[in-house]
Amino acid sequence: MTSHPSPTTTVEYLLRHLKKTNKNIAVVHLHSPWLTALSCLPNLNPDNCLPPMTPYYVMRIGKLPLVKYLPPGDEKIGEEIAKLAAKHNAILLSNHGPVVGGKTLRQAFFNAEELEDTARLYLTLLPYGFTTLNKEQVQELETLYPKN
Repeated sequence: MTSHPSPTTTVEYLLRHLKKTNKNIAVVHLHSPWLTALSCLPNLNPDNCLPPMTPYYVMRIGKLPLVKYLPPGDEKIGEEIAKLAAKHNAILLSNHGPVVGGKTLRQAFFNAEELEDTARLYLTLLPYGFTTLNKEQVQELETLYPKN
């Protein structure tokens, strides 16, 4: 029998996320259906997997960077999250799911809920097309509702 890292080491990479940034003291990691589906799509923009479709996505998440696929329990997941944690409220693990932070567990949960809803909207509307917020609208929201 081959020894593999335990998937429960998810806790370890979540703790690295917390150590990297002082803005988020609560982190949730989910295998939610819409975000997991999104994480499996080819050709995602690694800097931002979702376009600015709604003001609430921009206000709560801003941008959703992608971490390349690594097996569950791989310690490199923590390293990749740590590289992105200081500038992002959420990170998408390729072929896996999201890691979402907040100042409180309640905020992290609501951020994750907004992110899942945005992924659902994106995947539902993808075959039909959709409009996004323009750069000026995004900048206005970022000014009015800073995440840091």
